[in-house]
Amino acid sequence: MGRLRGGRRGPGSELDHALPRRGLFITALYSLPYQSADIFNQYALYSVLEQLGFYLPFPPWLSPIANDKLATLLYLRDAPVPPIPTVRIGTGRDVGKHLYEVALADLTYPAIVKPAGWCGGGGVNLARNAEDIRGLATLAQGGDTTLVVQPYLGDGTVDYRVYVIDGRPYPRVLRRTPEPGSPVSNASRGGIMDFPPTPPELVAATAYFAEKLPIPFYCIDFLFDGERFWFSELEPDGVIAPEFHDPQRALQRELTRARFAAYRDGHTRWLANGGAAPTLAHLSGMVTT
Repeated sequence: MGRLRGGRRGPGSELDHALPRRGLFITALYSLPYQSADIFNQYALYSVLEQLGFYLPFPPWLSPIANDKLATLLYLRDAPVPPIPTVRIGTGRDVGKHLYEVALADLTYPAIVKPAGWCGGGGVNLARNAEDIRGLATLAQGGDTTLVVQPYLGDGTVDYRVYVIDGRPYPRVLRRTPEPGSPVSNASRGGIMDFPPTPPELVAATAYFAEKLPIPFYCIDFLFDGERFWFSELEPDGVIAPEFHDPQRALQRELTRARFAAYRDGHTRWLANGGAAPTLAHLSGMVTT
């Protein structure tokens, strides 16, 4: 696609020029430790696709913000639902000197320690003292994994995932409740899923996220400690979970259709605006609320 010969497009260029009008690419960055060698290649490919004129509904500028939990919370620090307090610590070759402990001076225990960029509940641990964090940091060092440390909100902390489609919250939220004694609510760690109506407080907060994240689809995760919500994570390519009690998976199918319809509509708006490479300024006019 988009071949260049002597400074001009080569054979098939008319077809190549038409391809960006026909399709789009969802460029979710894969950045787990075993994928780290491919990160540059992924970004390079995203750049090639942009320069060829393709619409990327998950723009590359958003990947480092979404893939690092502290970067997410800093970018969205003014959210009406407060971000959960977070400290980010590197785990390089000097981790054994415990220099990061200066940043943890005000930490209370127990605390949640987890990778800064993983997903699916992987690597989430409960640290009961500084020695636990030291042990986890040395393990993370072996996989070149940066960690974040957050306060533990208590047993039974529930995770609420709001699906935001074209700037509006889906009427039902994915609620994940942990097993007794577990600090993790993800289904991969035994959490129980259901789909109650989206709480009004989270519906109201969506306007802020829609302004800061003018893309067709993403998920915002909140934690509920029994009294208040805390903003936790951003998932631009978040999973649409099934409702296991329904053999037809009606809600999952409806959400999936709405997601890809939003991509289609975003592509249409993008073409109408001239099909420029996505930038933050250009994207700001792409979502209708």
